[in-house]
This record gives sequence, structure tokens and C-alpha cells, in this order.
Amino acid sequence: MGYGFQGQGQRACWKLACWKLLEACDTSRKGLGSCSAATLPRLGSLLVRNAVIDAASNPLTNRLLAALPEPESQRWQPQLEAVDLPLGQVLYESGATLTHVVFPTTAIVSLLYVMENGASAEIAVVGKEGIVGISLFMGGESTPSRAVVQSTGQGFRMTAAAMKDEFNRAGPVLHLLLRYTQALIVARKEYQRLMPWPLAA
Repeated sequence: MGYGFQGQGQRACWKLACWKLLEACDTSRKGLGSCSAATLPRLGSLLVRNAVIDAASNPLTNRLLAALPEPESQRWQPQLEAVDLPLGQVLYESGATLTHVVFPTTAIVSLLYVMENGASAEIAVVGKEGIVGISLFMGGESTPSRAVVQSTGQGFRMTAAAMKDEFNRAGPVLHLLLRYTQALIVARKEYQRLMPWPLAA
């Protein structure tokens, strides 16, 4: 399957636009000082866009994926699928069977505790430091929380079957995921402690 966004063509267009603006500045002879007042802001905007897209399309932007040893990283690459994560997208509902785990790169995902009366409260957020869907490898096919994209961006996903296979191999993957899960639980408890209302156990 591998990874790669549908927006790769757009990135190529932005890079081409950068080169054209640089040529217009004649940087080979005069430097950026030769750019017009109108050109510099456009060039800066395009360079920032390129940097953001490059980060989004690189799985190593996610710190968990970046922490994998080289053999595991090479083995995972064909199993990672690049995905766009628009604002408000529901990755899974409370009680639903998980089909994938998601590794955000530039998106931020909110984990919500769903109460009996249907109300929900945020219990944690996951960004480029982690993974969405830890209950999959912590003994459950479903989860009591709801995952919603809080900030638009991108990420990579892996099928539930592939994730469980990797976790069951033990070794570095097992230890890495358990350390992350422990850190998330500690962060979640601290997050709840700071909330203005208590959550039901």
C-alpha cells in the first residue's frame, strides 16, 4: 500500500512556484535583496506551505514512528497508508470495533469520554507524538471513547490486523507502545485532574 497523499501534485506546483519566484529575484547574482516587496511575502508563504506538506507526508514526523528501530521501520512502511484528517472527522465512535489505528503527523485528534446521557467530555488529545486507537492492542476490539479530529491535518493509518500482528511480535514494538500507553494514561489523569468537573469512573 505504502504512503503518499493525493495532494502530491499540489506540492509539486508549490515547489515550481517557489523556483519561479526565486528566478524572478535573480538570487544567483543579487540575493533575496533583489526581490520586490510583493514577491518576498509570496515566496515566504510558499516555502512555509512546502515545509508543512513535507512534514505531513513524512511518516517520521510522527514521533512514535520515528522511534521505531530501523528493521521495524522498514517492515512497517508498506503497511502505512497516508490519510487526510479534516476538522470534525470521527475516527471511531464509543463502543465501535476498531478497524485501524492512526498516527497523526500534522493533525490533532481529541479523545472524548461519552457519558450515559450522551454528553461527552475531552479526556486527552493526540498529535504527532502518538497513536489513536491504543485499546486495539490493550485487550479490546472496541473503545469506550470517541475520537474526533480537532485540528485539520494529515497522518498515517495501519489496519487493526497489521497492528495486532506487530504488537504480538513483542520486542521493540511492544515496549515502545506500552511506554506510550503508560505516558498517555498519566497525561490523561493529569488532564482530568485539571478539568472543572469530575468524570465518572
